[in-house]
Amino acid sequence: MANSTKLWILAVTLIIVGVIYVQQSKTSRIATTEGIWAGEKDDVQRVVVTRSGKSIELVKQAGVWKIVGHDSLSTRENRMDDLFNKVLAVKRTTIMTEKESRWEAYSVTDSLGILLAIQDVGGNDLANFVFGQSRSDWSKNYVKIGTDPKVYLTDANITYHLNTTSDFWGEVPKPPEADSTASAGPVIEVDAEMDDATPVVEIQSPADTTTSPLKIDIDPDTTTK
Repeated sequence: MANSTKLWILAVTLIIVGVIYVQQSKTSRIATTEGIWAGEKDDVQRVVVTRSGKSIELVKQAGVWKIVGHDSLSTRENRMDDLFNKVLAVKRTTIMTEKESRWEAYSVTDSLGILLAIQDVGGNDLANFVFGQSRSDWSKNYVKIGTDPKVYLTDANITYHLNTTSDFWGEVPKPPEADSTASAGPVIEVDAEMDDATPVVEIQSPADTTTSPLKIDIDPDTTTK
């Protein structure tokens, strides 16, 4: 009887421990709906994207975004819009882990992840992010923000907006269109219709045109019969 009681106590204890473990696992993945960045767009003067060992840098000069090392390209406005309106506006949801040992599993290490740094005019960091691709849901990503060890699940996939090729961010400027009216001469309107009051010009040619110039007599009072 004593052994039976001990078994029951052990079973109940294991059940309690299991319930506590499950609850702790659930609470460790707290869902949030906060954005990953709450800064001001106008404060961002430099952007650096690093992916697979390659980097691209964009700087804002006199209000215009330029691609460093690619002065012949003009920056695509829609790419910068996507950066601010989609990448930096993505929301962090579930906390996946708080352990650095698990970063590799979520591809948010410096070697596996996609790094995004945004800086102010003085080169000071405004924010740093490391994005990883979710293996179970390709419509979402993982993100680690700054020095915070937490890894969050995002509410959208934004990594395809973080490319490191120059032609993704820029394009060759289109040549200016030629002015179609620049070479056009004056337009002369000719009225083909003549009324009865229009004077007729009579040309009288001398008999010998070899020695005398052609004489033209214009009589404004002459009219056609």
